[in-house]
Amino acid sequence: MLAIPLLQYIKENSREENVQLLPSLIRYAKSVTIFEAEKHSDLPVIPRDISYQDFISSLVTELVLRKSHNALVSGYKVAIEDNNVTTACINFDGNFLPTSLNDANWHRIFVLVGQEKFLNLLINYKGSYVAMMVEIDCKYLAI
Repeated sequence: MLAIPLLQYIKENSREENVQLLPSLIRYAKSVTIFEAEKHSDLPVIPRDISYQDFISSLVTELVLRKSHNALVSGYKVAIEDNNVTTACINFDGNFLPTSLNDANWHRIFVLVGQEKFLNLLINYKGSYVAMMVEIDCKYLAI
């Protein structure tokens, strides 16, 4: 499995010729390493021409209805057929990932690479995040 920085994925898949990124996004994208899955999953069909927040909500709903094991929907369950339930899925355990995807940096990545490549990133890649590098005896430890 080939590991690449998220920043490299953004630059290689951007629809813009000269990618402009805020310093905070550059730092974040350098700290996230992504690994492409050996076997790709089919991408969910998400409506086009919807807001980014609705895109994330639709993606979560689609993955829950598919009974996906994607980390984005860890803890989510299909809502019980009930007249009082207005959403298709409910999260009984806390999962911060869909909320994290609603921040400005992820929205910018979505705009740069487009819906299909963004879906591919979320569905067919795994990632790890280095929060801090610590030097111990001239060796670096990722935390």
